[in-house]
Amino acid sequence: MPIVLGLASRRRVGLPWPLSGFGWALMATGLVLTARSVSDRGDEDLDRPAALAVTGAYRVSRNPMYVGWSMIHLGMALVRRSPVMLAAWPISAALVHRVVLSEERELARRFGDAFADYAGDVPRYVSAGRILPVTSPRAMRPPSMPCALARSVTTSPS
Repeated sequence: MPIVLGLASRRRVGLPWPLSGFGWALMATGLVLTARSVSDRGDEDLDRPAALAVTGAYRVSRNPMYVGWSMIHLGMALVRRSPVMLAAWPISAALVHRVVLSEERELARRFGDAFADYAGDVPRYVSAGRILPVTSPRAMRPPSMPCALARSVTTSPS
């Protein structure tokens, strides 16, 4: 809804025009990240996953889809230079954060130690150490749960 309101707004913030270029880059990156996140999940039910997603975009962020959506929102706000969209972005991010916390509680309940290990290794949203070259051995190592194990972690029948 904030994006629709922002697109309809004709008012522009007094931001320099080069920020539009940054906005386009944010939107493009957000679209790629969101598409990659969906692709990495495959045909899995997003509401009731049978296994943790720990590969692809999920090696960098536990919530890459939400990060992508947020990048698209902020990028669009900069491209449009819309005060409505700029003001709505932190509100939208706070509301999404509440959803993320709820989803992570459910994942912790369903997957127990496997999720705790994953959450200990991979940031909730992003970390410069995961995106930029780093020298820290801990930041460079992959999540402690190998891919083969991740695919075998399923929920027990209830």
